[in-house]
Formats: sequence, C-alpha cells, structure tokens
Amino acid sequence: MKTKLLPVIILSLLVCSCEQSKKDVIDAQLIHFQLNDNEENEIKLDITEVQLELKGNDFITYVTQVAKIDDKIYILDPMTPNTFMSVYSDQGKFLESFGHKGRGRGELFQACSFMVDDSTINLSEMNVEKLVTYSLNTHKFLYSTDIPFTLTQIIEINDNELLAPKPLNNNFEADMADCRFVIVDKKTYRPTKGVLKEIARTHVGKALSPWAYKVDDSIHFADNFRPYIYTLDNGSEKAVYRLQYGDFEFPPVELIENKDYYNSIIKTDYIHIQSYGIYETTKTLLASFTAGDDEYIALYDKASGKSSLLKNKEFEDAIGYKVSHFSNSTENMIVGVVENEQSNPTLIFIK
Repeated sequence: MKTKLLPVIILSLLVCSCEQSKKDVIDAQLIHFQLNDNEENEIKLDITEVQLELKGNDFITYVTQVAKIDDKIYILDPMTPNTFMSVYSDQGKFLESFGHKGRGRGELFQACSFMVDDSTINLSEMNVEKLVTYSLNTHKFLYSTDIPFTLTQIIEINDNELLAPKPLNNNFEADMADCRFVIVDKKTYRPTKGVLKEIARTHVGKALSPWAYKVDDSIHFADNFRPYIYTLDNGSEKAVYRLQYGDFEFPPVELIENKDYYNSIIKTDYIHIQSYGIYETTKTLLASFTAGDDEYIALYDKASGKSSLLKNKEFEDAIGYKVSHFSNSTENMIVGVVENEQSNPTLIFIK
C-alpha cells in the first residue's frame, strides 16, 4: 500500500455561489463545473492505493461496496460464484470470506448491499425480502430476518430509523407510491414515510436505483433524474447542492419516457442518466457521467471552493490510474476500482 498526494490538472476553477431555485424555492449551493482550455490549476487529491491479494479461488469479480472498519477492508462482490463478502487487511492481504452463495441456512442467492453496526454485518438479498446477519468479530452467521421489501441499499439514520431506496413495484401506502426513498423502522423494517418524489416512471426509471450515503454527520442522497444533492430535514428532503456540469443538462422527462430512450440519448449531448453517479466525502465531491461520446469526471474541493470538469482520460492521466468504476463513498473516502488482468483489482481510496 502506498499513499500519494497527487496533483490533478484541472481546467477553469470557479468558486461556488449560493442561489435560490425560483421554481422550487429551495436554497441550495450552486457548484458550477466548467470546461475551459485556457486556464490550468490543480486540486490535490489524497489517494491511498491497496492491491488486493489473490489467494486460491478468492477472485473478486466485481466490487460494488467497500467499507474500512478498523484495520480491515470489507468488500461486497455480488457476482461471485462462491462467497459474497471478502475481508482483507488494510495492506491488501486476504484474511477470509463469508456469506456463501446458496439457499441454505445463512446463505444468499445474490447479495446486493450490506450495513455494519457495532457488532454485526447485515447483508440484504436482491429480489428476496430477507436480511442475513453475521457477527462483526467472527463473521459467523447469526440469524436471518424477513423484511417487507428488498433493501438494495441500507443507510442508518439513527438508532431507530434507516433510509432505503424504494422498489418501484411496491406501493406500500398511497402517499409513498411515487417516492424514490422510504424511511424504515429499524426494528420492524416497515416503511414509515416516503422521501423524494419520483419525476418519471418509465422502463428506464425502473432500472435505476437512487443512492444515499453519510457525510458530515448527515445523510445525503440523489437520483439519476435531477442535478441536486439532498439531505434529510425533519424527515423530508432539502437540497444542499445544485450541480451544473458545464453546458450539459439532464434529459427532459419526454426523452426519458421515450421507449427508444437508449438509442435516442446517444444522439444528444444530454447526460446519460444510466451513467450518472455521485460520490462525496467530508473533503471532496466527485461526479461521473457520460454525455455524447465522452465520459467525464467532475471534482469539487470543499476547502478551497474549487471545481473542475475533466474528460475521463484527462482525469486518469493526472492521477496515474485507469479507474474502471467507482463503487461507493463513505464519510472519509471515495472508492475507485482499478482492474488487473489475471489478478484481483487494486482499490484506490480518495479522501
């Protein structure tokens, strides 16, 4: 493992300003990511590299979620043929795996998310209303819990509540039918309140899940349809950032609802909503997306107020890594995955 403080060459840096949305009457900080070939500056990213050891058959197929707990790295691989959770030291040495694939006691057919609390790790299963709990210390199976709906993501709000994306095929209650998130009681896993109204119900929308994460002791969340990052404010959503990516815009609802969306979007300069992702730490905000034929990375440094918009190749040349994808973010790190032929991937942690 090695830590590098790398200069990222960026183009045109703008200090964020605050403005009020006229339509929604929401105060949200504007971050304007701008492409400009005439001015060069730099943002320094603190990047830690961890090469994951390949041991026996413990080959990682695809990384979707990573957590660092004390001196261990926990990795969820939902496409594995064997075990869904792999545990490594903070130096990348393989320690063990658990969460076996199957239909037996303590097994899952396809894990899709995990949540860690003081003494347990909870894995949820795709398209199955079940939560499987393991000991954080021994990684042994403890018990399974039947839940009302699939938890594709689990974010702890407090000791009593969770925030989770809502499956669009489950209405629950009338006032939650058009919501992208629900607040869930932690004991019963029953949804109690809907958050963030849907703006388009289409074949595209059903294939996309919104996402949430913790940062600065708050929960932030977003979806693929809007240039906003929200937080929970007394159980309701409140926009904290409005994001402007150069001259690129999100597609109108009419295009999203078009049955030929995938063939239509590539002929435009709209942001491809299926490619859009937001990752945020206490120091950095990173967005990735495709528009037209190009992939882009947007960066915002919270301390300096600097922002930038780079083509993906420029970003990779600057940091020295070819990132296949970003898996997730926590309060302290954005996790990038670098694929290696005939070996396990390298993880890069961006602070």
